[in-house]
Amino acid sequence: MIIQSQRVILSTAICLSLFSCGKQQQSGFNMIKELPVATLQPKSIELNTSYPATIKGRQDIEIRPNVSGFITQLCVDEGATVHKGQLLFVIDPVQYEEAVKVAEANVKVAEANVAEDSAKYIAKKGYQSPDLTEMPDKRCLGCSTVCETCADVCPNRANVAIKVAGKCQEQVIHVDGMCNECGNCAVFCPYAGRPYKDKFTLFWSEEDFTNSENEGFYCEENGEIHLRLDGKVEKTDINGIRTISADAAAVIETIQKDYSYLMK
Repeated sequence: MIIQSQRVILSTAICLSLFSCGKQQQSGFNMIKELPVATLQPKSIELNTSYPATIKGRQDIEIRPNVSGFITQLCVDEGATVHKGQLLFVIDPVQYEEAVKVAEANVKVAEANVAEDSAKYIAKKGYQSPDLTEMPDKRCLGCSTVCETCADVCPNRANVAIKVAGKCQEQVIHVDGMCNECGNCAVFCPYAGRPYKDKFTLFWSEEDFTNSENEGFYCEENGEIHLRLDGKVEKTDINGIRTISADAAAVIETIQKDYSYLMK
């Protein structure tokens, strides 16, 4: 009897349990809600993907500037095509501008020194020295700057220093008609020269020009000029002389314009 009562109690418990589960499932179905439904449409899109990379040319060429410094501006992009003469980059010019200013200042100082030395030589006019072992010796006055000894010592003033445009120092010409060939200028010349024979000569007559071997010129009244230069004699005008020797033309034009009193 005890066994049967236990079975009745177990059966009753199982039935109650099933009834309870059924009630929970029924209430759960009643809680489901409707959700919105979206319809998918096909569409094309562009996908971009980035990868790390480097640009390398077929041939690597090293470019180096002639000067060093800091680059202040890059004028081309990596991989761009460049051409000969194209500006690639700009180097900071400050240090080089300063260097130019210093160089210009040094040039001005040097020019001032040259002018001072020239004035010194011109004022000095030289002095005689018995020592002839050096050539040039101290008598030469610094001949690369100025030497007008032959003009100073000529008793007839046949050697004349003239200022010619474009020349840094005065040029000495010889006036044939004022010279008696005393040779005084040759004695005092610091070199083994004879100024009355070696200097570019102004002649007063065609006869004197013909009888001399000096390089020089003679001007006719009609404008024609007889010129002896490098052993060759030419008869032309001032334009023709310019084509032969610009230096000779400059001297002749200067005499005609500024020293016409020397022409007889």
